[in-house]
Amino acid sequence: MNTIAWLKKFIRLLPACFTLTLAAVQQSGADSGINSGSMDTTLQAGFASAGQIAVFQAISAQCGGPPANPTLATLCGASSGIALQQLSPQAALQADSIAITSPYDFVKKVTTRLQRLSDCDDANKSAKYREDCRKRGSGSGDDSSIGPFGISISGGGGFGDRNDARGQTGFDVNTQHANAMLDYRFDEQFVGGLSLGYLHSDRDLNFNSGYLNSDAYRVAPFLVYSPSAQSYISALVGYSRLEFDSLRNVNAGLINNTVTITGATASYGADQFFTSLGTGYVAQMEWFNLRGFVRGDYSHTEIDGFQETGGIISTNGGSVTVNMNGQAIDSFTTTIGAEISRAFTVPSLYTVFIPRFRAEWVHEFENRSRQINASLAGTVLNSITTGAPERNWLNLATGVQMLLPENITAFVDYEALLIENGSNQIVSGGVKIRF
Repeated sequence: MNTIAWLKKFIRLLPACFTLTLAAVQQSGADSGINSGSMDTTLQAGFASAGQIAVFQAISAQCGGPPANPTLATLCGASSGIALQQLSPQAALQADSIAITSPYDFVKKVTTRLQRLSDCDDANKSAKYREDCRKRGSGSGDDSSIGPFGISISGGGGFGDRNDARGQTGFDVNTQHANAMLDYRFDEQFVGGLSLGYLHSDRDLNFNSGYLNSDAYRVAPFLVYSPSAQSYISALVGYSRLEFDSLRNVNAGLINNTVTITGATASYGADQFFTSLGTGYVAQMEWFNLRGFVRGDYSHTEIDGFQETGGIISTNGGSVTVNMNGQAIDSFTTTIGAEISRAFTVPSLYTVFIPRFRAEWVHEFENRSRQINASLAGTVLNSITTGAPERNWLNLATGVQMLLPENITAFVDYEALLIENGSNQIVSGGVKIRF
């Protein structure tokens, strides 16, 4: 079977592979840990989220006697378990979607580009060409006048979801990202540079409970050392600033729908510090290249506290808003993966095409369930904890890189995140110019 026929068959199989793998790792929301029954049976039903229990206790303490909090006393007799979940600070608990919107995704994109800084793996070229290409820093042509600089610009978008699981309200998420990278080849072994990233995320919470949107601005200098033509070691450190905007709706059957509450909004920020260290090796086979790699990523995130505004009760004008203390989140993940690629030339287009398929397994070591300090309408919410984070997930990706004339490289990638209780898919593309 020739290379083109093999590639066609491989591409036809990809959708089925993604679908089967996604079905295998996803889990239904049946064990969401959120009680959707009546309020007065929430604690007796055998399951309820920490947020539901905390709100139930805060409201119940105001019923049956002179209330210490007249605002919450207005909600005595409310009948919806979903309303309890909506009254809890659920949006803030989604701020640490590590696998989807944390620095991890930015680091992954940057290191994927770093892996390809020395992509001179056209199998139709000689070993001498590949070595010369590596020395010049070129993966896009035969021009010996190529300088040491490279600039890359890329962008794309994604969509995904998280089920109602482990007591936390699920959401649908849409993301848009843009990245830029400037690199400089000091010699045939060292490349350094600076990467910049922007990520916008929209999370629409289930049960029509509102949204949590965020903007992330990231910067990370990096260094790549190549001990040989087939191996590399990459390192980067970075900083990110995030800005969050949230809306919390309460619209689920308060006292037979005789009480309504306006939306409660908040704006707050977070600072992230992250670092990554990785290494990899490329084995050049007879008709394809196989790249194996391993990487460790650490991030520390400090989320600001906030006070909501709004949340006005229709019957007495009281405000049912959440006050949230700051949070600190640490994450350490390891990534083990492999990428297979095959370069072939289309002379009529003056282009080298390199289709790729990549698979990664990621394990989270550090991120844990956390105690949340918050109050509702001035009354402390006791024993609110975040759900336990996912410990393992897979990234599957395919795409094609195109080495064009005039020292230009372009790429298009598709990636699927496969994780228990959720999923995410990303399409991205970009171009790189050497000068």
